[in-house]
Amino acid sequence: MGDHPVRDRCQFSWYCDGRNDNPVDGKAWTDSYELASWMMTAKGFLPQLVHDATFYHADYVDPSWSRVLERVLKVDSHIFYK
Repeated sequence: MGDHPVRDRCQFSWYCDGRNDNPVDGKAWTDSYELASWMMTAKGFLPQLVHDATFYHADYVDPSWSRVLERVLKVDSHIFYK
């Protein structure tokens, strides 16, 4: 297998969906980059946003580790745990 992702077998579906990952909308890319940068540097904001969660998954999967962690929040289709 090496360094090549196996289609539809990745932790993050966008990584191995077979689509081009290069941004095509410059403004959207810049806006999302700036938001992500702010989120990563805003001291104390992110932990409160997800109630100190350190793990998450989409609600259409059932990872075994989710049974031993405390579920703290669901946002849309994502379930967060600590």
